[in-house]
Amino acid sequence: MALFGFLEAGRQVNAYGLMVAVLGGLVVGVSILVHELGHAVSADRFGMRTQAIQIHGMGGVCAYSGRPSARQRLWISLAGPGAGLALGLFAIGVRYGIDAAHIPVPSLVWRALGMMVWVNVVWSILNLLPMQPLDGSTALLSGLKLRLSARRAAEIGRWVSLVTAGLVGLAALAMHMNILFIIAAMSLYQAWTGRRIL
Repeated sequence: MALFGFLEAGRQVNAYGLMVAVLGGLVVGVSILVHELGHAVSADRFGMRTQAIQIHGMGGVCAYSGRPSARQRLWISLAGPGAGLALGLFAIGVRYGIDAAHIPVPSLVWRALGMMVWVNVVWSILNLLPMQPLDGSTALLSGLKLRLSARRAAEIGRWVSLVTAGLVGLAALAMHMNILFIIAAMSLYQAWTGRRIL
């Protein structure tokens, strides 16, 4: 979270840059919380009680009781990115409304709304990619389990994750997107070894 804030602040080593850095961290924190609440609300609707929501440097985790079916897990996994996209679209609407009505707002507010759009829309779309341990991979695995055995579904899901992470990693290298490359590398490691590090 702090890393995003400092990246957003760029080279502004002054009070304004510090405020942008703090604001960026807050935006990421709120966005992760909304994402995990999406999972929690969906799990609760299926009768599984949310036990904890943990937010850490690389994202968050929603822990809930019970063992969801493949269909339930599919919807629960998609609910997080869905909540993030909804928040991002809300921020777009607020920015459009402010702009259309010519309402004067502090530059930090405008920048925060821009960060809210970027973080939620871009991250939600990225999170839907079928790369372990992202939600897209969980959704794919759950969908496959509706038609295939758990073993066959896991095998296909693993190979899809390896190929997707490899392609994303190459694209990230070509576009000099270091953070995306690190995420892809971690996904490759997890898909290859079965050890979760994200």
